[in-house]
Amino acid sequence: MTPRFPLGDDTLWFVYSNENQSGPFSTPELATRINRREFDKSVHVWTQGLEDWTTAADIPGFAGYCLDIESFQMVADEDAQASMMARVPDMALAETEFIVDDSPFVETSFATATSKPVVQEAATTEIETPLPTRKEKAAKFLKHYRLHLAVALACIASVIGIWISSSNSALSRIQGDVAVSDYRDMRRTMGESARLVGTIATVSISSTTPETPRFYIATNASEGTRFEVAIEGVPESMVGRFFYSMQTVVVIKDGIVQTPRLQEKNGALIHPGLYRVSVRVPGQIKPIALKTFFLGGSDGADYERNLEEYHTKLRDQAASEVVELRQLADTAMKVSSDSSTWFAEMMKRARSSAQRSEILKAWGQRNSEFGQMNSQFAAMEAAWTPTALATEIFYSDLYSTLKETLAHMRKAHTQQGEFLNSKRLPDAKSDELLKSISLEALSVQTKGQAILKSVSEIESRTQRSVRGKGLPARL
Repeated sequence: MTPRFPLGDDTLWFVYSNENQSGPFSTPELATRINRREFDKSVHVWTQGLEDWTTAADIPGFAGYCLDIESFQMVADEDAQASMMARVPDMALAETEFIVDDSPFVETSFATATSKPVVQEAATTEIETPLPTRKEKAAKFLKHYRLHLAVALACIASVIGIWISSSNSALSRIQGDVAVSDYRDMRRTMGESARLVGTIATVSISSTTPETPRFYIATNASEGTRFEVAIEGVPESMVGRFFYSMQTVVVIKDGIVQTPRLQEKNGALIHPGLYRVSVRVPGQIKPIALKTFFLGGSDGADYERNLEEYHTKLRDQAASEVVELRQLADTAMKVSSDSSTWFAEMMKRARSSAQRSEILKAWGQRNSEFGQMNSQFAAMEAAWTPTALATEIFYSDLYSTLKETLAHMRKAHTQQGEFLNSKRLPDAKSDELLKSISLEALSVQTKGQAILKSVSEIESRTQRSVRGKGLPARL
C-alpha cells in the first residue's frame, strides 16, 4: 500500500472516519488535524497511488509531520541519566538550583535483635544532612529539562498550527475559483520560507468573471507587504488595440490578495489577446512573478481571423499616418522658415521710424495668412487627444512630437508680432525677445527634422518586412 511517489506537502488525502468521508487535505493539513485530535493516527486515509484505504500511522514518512508530545515524556533509568549527566559540565550543575527535602531526619539503631529502637529527637540532636548524589542531581535535572522541553514544543506546535490553519483557510476559500495546478502552485509558494528562498509570489487568474478578469497573488511575504502589480497587453496579440497598460498596488493579507477587475477605462470589456501580469517589490526592477494569460474570450479560429483583419486595418492606418506626418512636418518647417526670412526683412526696415506704418501693415497681412494656415493645423490637432494618442493613433510618439513642433511655430509667430508692435526699439527687453524668437524657430526645425528621419526609417523597415503580416513597422 505504499504510494508510488514520494510523500510531500502537496499530496492530497481523503479521510474515512466515523462512517464519513472528508477531504481532500494536504499532508500538513492532515497532520495538524491529527495533532489537534480531530482524527486519530489509526484513521483510514487514501491518496492517489494507494491500492486501498490504510491507516495514517502506516504511511511511510507520515510520522515526521505529526508532533508526538508523548515521546518527550520518557523515563530514563538511573544509569542512563548518570551517563547523560557525565557529559554535563560540573559548573552547570553547580549553578542549577535543586529542591532539597527539609523534613526531620530519624535514625534507628539496634543493640541486639530484641532491643527496642532508639529514636533521637531532631530538636535536640544535631544531624548532618547528606548532600544529594550525582545520580540524584542528574535525575532532577532531566526531570525539569523534559518538562520545559515538552511545554516549549507544545507552544511551538500550537503557533504553527494556528498559522497553517489561517493560511490554509484563506487559500481554501478560493480553491474552486482557480485551476488545480494554479492552486497547488499557490499553496507551495505560501509554504516556502522567505528566509531561505527570499520573497516569492505566484499569479493565478480567477475563473468567476472571465469578461472582467481578476488575479490572485499568493506569496510567502509577511502580513501587510505591499506589491506593485502591472498588467500589460502584448501588442501583436490584441484585437482592436495595440497598447494596454494598468498598474495597481496591493496589500497582502493571510498570504494572498486579489487585484481589481481588468477592463477598459470607459467600462468596456477587455479586448481579446495576451496580457502579461508582473508582480514587483516596490523599488525593485526585476519582478518576483511574471505570467502571461489569454483574456477577452477564446483563442480559437475566430480570434485568429479577427486578429488578421485588425492587423490589415492597422497597417493601412499606419501607412496613412506616415504620409500625414511627413506632410505636416514639412509644412511646419516651411512656414517657420518663411516667417524667419520675412521677420529678418522687417527688422531691417524697423531701423527707420519712417517705415513703421508700412511694417505694421505688412505684419497685419502676414498675421492673416498665418491665421488661415494655423486653423488647418488646429483642425487636425483636435483629433490628437490624449485618449486617441494612447489607444487609436499607431505612431502616437511622432504625433506628440509634431504637436510640440506646431507649438514652437505658433510661439515664434506670436513673439514676432510682439516685437514689431513694440514702441521701444531697440532695448533690453527687445533683445531678450529676439533671442527667444530665434530659439523657437530653431526648435521647429530640429523637431521637424527628427520626425522626417523617423518616418524615413519606418518606410525603409516596411519595405524590408513581409507584406501582409503582423503589425506595421515601429521604431
